[in-house]
Amino acid sequence: MRRFFLILIMVCSLTLPAIAQQYPGITAGPQTLQSAATTGLGSVLNVNGRAAELTVVVQGTGTTSGGVIKIEEAYWSPTTSQYTGTWSVIATLTAGTEFTSNTQTVYHTSAPAAFWKVRARISSDITGGGTVTVTAWTN
Repeated sequence: MRRFFLILIMVCSLTLPAIAQQYPGITAGPQTLQSAATTGLGSVLNVNGRAAELTVVVQGTGTTSGGVIKIEEAYWSPTTSQYTGTWSVIATLTAGTEFTSNTQTVYHTSAPAAFWKVRARISSDITGGGTVTVTAWTN
């Protein structure tokens, strides 16, 4: 039995670095996808299929009377460049409804999934003079 565990430890120590190189940038902790923004694609949260639950926090600063944020997902191979087509929409958050001025709104996925790459795209500009900061993480 002891021999089995030693072999298991050796195999893991040899294969885990290779997996990490194949899937660089795996992020589980909080990452800012939009920072004091009113428009734009934002940055990408690299999940790479290693988490089932997604949490997104939208922080409005100032007056956010209009605008839409789409939480989106796409896939591309670790050996190819970023996907440039239309991403799949996970959720749509609207200013004045799902988030408002000077408030924080937390969105959780309602069912487990296996996310790959996630972004928070401002699909309709944030209006009213305020901005939004979007932070996301997985677990």
